[in-house]
Amino acid sequence: MKILIAEDNKAIARGLEIFLKNQEHTVVLTENGEDALIRTLREKPDLVISDVKMPGKTGIEFLQDLREMNNLTPFIVVTAHATVENAIQAMKIGANDFLLKPLNLEELGLKIGKIKKDMELLEENRNLKTKLKEIQQPEIIGNSKAIKQVRQLVQKVKYDRDITVMIYGESGTGKELVAGLIHNSGTRAGQSFIPVNCAAIPDNLMESEFFGYRKGAFTGALTNKKGLFQVANGGTLFLDEVSEMSQSMQAKLLRVLQEKQVQSLGSTELENIDIQVIGASNRNLKELVGRGEFREDLFYRLSVLEIDVPALKNRKEDIPLLIEYFMNKISSSLNFTPEAIDFLQKYNWPGNIRELENLIRKMNVIYFGKIIGDAELKKEISTRVPSNDIIGADFEKTYKSAMEENVKSFECKYLHYHLHKNDFNISKTCEKIGVSRVTLHKKINEYNIKSIPER
Repeated sequence: MKILIAEDNKAIARGLEIFLKNQEHTVVLTENGEDALIRTLREKPDLVISDVKMPGKTGIEFLQDLREMNNLTPFIVVTAHATVENAIQAMKIGANDFLLKPLNLEELGLKIGKIKKDMELLEENRNLKTKLKEIQQPEIIGNSKAIKQVRQLVQKVKYDRDITVMIYGESGTGKELVAGLIHNSGTRAGQSFIPVNCAAIPDNLMESEFFGYRKGAFTGALTNKKGLFQVANGGTLFLDEVSEMSQSMQAKLLRVLQEKQVQSLGSTELENIDIQVIGASNRNLKELVGRGEFREDLFYRLSVLEIDVPALKNRKEDIPLLIEYFMNKISSSLNFTPEAIDFLQKYNWPGNIRELENLIRKMNVIYFGKIIGDAELKKEISTRVPSNDIIGADFEKTYKSAMEENVKSFECKYLHYHLHKNDFNISKTCEKIGVSRVTLHKKINEYNIKSIPER
């Protein structure tokens, strides 16, 4: 270990230097607090041993300056029996241990050994956390230009812990993955990452879910409950489908972003919060602002930085890499022929990355250990999503009957496409294509459209 000694008594300093060098440590000697602070910052020792009483800056002031700079170098303070309160003060500021004069070198050796062991355990813990993070939070897979741009933006965002980010992309493109990478690459890594699907929370429950409530705030509030803002405090709140928030909830979210405070239902107290907010949507918020469906002031608060996650159909060169990644993820022994890869790169992928992963899982179950050609893929994909091509008319039929047949064929495929794209969410599909729920349910029954079994 490299150990810095701050001691103005030359005899004591020399005795410590000889003892520590015999223990195979590197020693740096200083005689006052000012020099000790400068050399600690410059030479980055593994441990500091500092006397309390020194000319100029005291050992306590030296320690306090280090900790205020967020420098966590292990620190042992040395003081006399008559001033043991100095040791207590140092421990409160952030010293790791203390020694009383006259020094017991055997005791010092034991304390150094304990600190070294603690440092090794801390480093091991950091390495384990890093490995766990890599397992739980994979990197964005792909080398396409669009994905490289996303990756570059994620790396830039990590330097601002408070910036709000808006992520756009179709369903299944990996918006939550991008949000998680922003969180885990920044200074909030290790704190809570709370993903919330705003479209899945009923309007009448949204306020209590986000702000929490106190016991007795309303009928059924039998205990205190923290809201999502409080649970995410110190970390990141990811608001997926933020475009689905009601106007009243949008106003409340805007206030939280401005004031950095929340108030639980039934409480008169304001709580300070420190969170980063990341929003996501498959709809263009600026267009919604133009139609009066989303608050303009909230839009500008959320969209400090915008990231567009490309649809899989716009990054087809990444498909071979994604296939390899998903196969490794499930320990698959499938083999795809060049014709099969070519077929997958020509397919339109309305369900994006999620659809590709589901397909790989399905193929692994059905064709485990086999070679997959384009014939097997055509068979499996055709049972999931009808082709977008409109069948040709039977010219032997009358104009009216041929037209009716083709209109029905188009209608079935059109509805199936949009239902699949929106994960068979009826409300979202109705809004997207402009039909009522009654009409859509009627058509689903008429054409016997079924949801994807792999979901």
